[in-house]
Amino acid sequence: MKHLKIGIENLSKIFTFVRTLKTKGLPPALDAVTEHNNPDILTTKVGGKSVHYIYNPDYFDEMIRRPNVFQKPDKYSNLRSIFKKTGIFTSGFELWARQKRGLKPFMVKRNLSSYEDSFEQEIDAMVDRWQEAGQTSDIYKDCQDLSISILFKSLFKADITEHRDELKKSISILNGFTVDPFSNPLSHLFNRHFYMSKQTKEAFAFFQDLMEEITKEAKQSPIENDLISKLLEDAGYYDAKTDTEKQDAQLQVYEEIFQLIAAGYESTASALTWMIVELARNPETQDLLRDEVFETIDPKNIDVADLDDLEMQNLFIDEMLRLYPSLHISIPRKAKEDYTTQDGFTFKKGDYVIVPIANIQRDERWFENPDKFDMGRMTLENRKKRHKNSSIPFFAGAHICSGKQMFMMEAKMTLSKVLGKLEILSNGDMPNRIFQSSTVPSSNFKIQFKPIEERAPSLDKGKRKSRKKMVKKAGQCPFGHG
Repeated sequence: MKHLKIGIENLSKIFTFVRTLKTKGLPPALDAVTEHNNPDILTTKVGGKSVHYIYNPDYFDEMIRRPNVFQKPDKYSNLRSIFKKTGIFTSGFELWARQKRGLKPFMVKRNLSSYEDSFEQEIDAMVDRWQEAGQTSDIYKDCQDLSISILFKSLFKADITEHRDELKKSISILNGFTVDPFSNPLSHLFNRHFYMSKQTKEAFAFFQDLMEEITKEAKQSPIENDLISKLLEDAGYYDAKTDTEKQDAQLQVYEEIFQLIAAGYESTASALTWMIVELARNPETQDLLRDEVFETIDPKNIDVADLDDLEMQNLFIDEMLRLYPSLHISIPRKAKEDYTTQDGFTFKKGDYVIVPIANIQRDERWFENPDKFDMGRMTLENRKKRHKNSSIPFFAGAHICSGKQMFMMEAKMTLSKVLGKLEILSNGDMPNRIFQSSTVPSSNFKIQFKPIEERAPSLDKGKRKSRKKMVKKAGQCPFGHG
């Protein structure tokens, strides 16, 4: 009877959650209990704790300016129950800052050119497969394969083609196990330690074996300009005096690598998928972006330094990330002390604060016709007209995504390679709206590809300079998008 009662109570919570979605669109929590009259803050109860979903960028701005007040929860993730250590995405502010400084040299723009060959090889191979097949039945899977292969080959100097499917499966299981209940409204209804135990152990064993192989060389002695060596050094591996200390350092590095993969590969794959889908849906935009590619670079032989000149791609990518952010909500923050906002709302010590990014980025207060694709709204002039944090796909402040520049390089190279060789055609229904608690694409998008006529790059510096001036100074999209 006890379990039946709990089951009925949980069903009631689910219906409450569904009603909340109809009125607010999010949050991903069950007990929607508004305790105040502030329309920009929705307060819910999860496990007796107050959770505040903030829908106004002003509150977000206050939050990111006070990292010592709003910190990651002490028990934010089940990662710690697996790796027994604290990695860059689960650590406190001081440790996080030190870890991020160690990662930064491998992610800054001036060093990304060293990954150019790895990027180009993987992207060319995917585009050639699309050209040969003339279509793809699962574009999201293709983009996942591309993203994870590039990530391992560039950052870890490892070709994981042979293990790719098993690796993706293990990452998915581990990621599912470690998802915080604030991201999944139903997760706290189930004992994942019980239901996922065997799967999780098997996934972790596979991941650990793969990490042993990938880190083997760096463990012998540090390698210059090598990310794995840097992670081992920062974790204290080379200075460890005992096997236990080495094991602890090793597990910390494995967690760091896992979190880099989990944060980077699926979000990149999702973004690339939505970009291809949007181009299939908007042939005019596709033609205009293709013209820019041939006027600016040689898509067959891309120089990374020239990618910055693709002004239209900047607008396109920014608008796509507004519509389909890789994170639909931010990482939860926990108030370490009472904090009162400038307009008088008080977050109590122990309260959780979450930013529903997908909702803010489709809010009519900041974007007219927010569900419509319009890359003209991303010009500098139009950005100045709205709140600076109304579009935050890479988060903001100290916690801005470390992989932003690497993502932009991969996105631009992929778009340029595809547009330089193929016409993207829609073959089936293309959704205009996504469920706001997830931006993971459907696996059944059917995209066709048609080779374009052979075309030599014109590298028209005059047109390039004129376009750049129009975008940066006039704030207008020269392709007629606003």
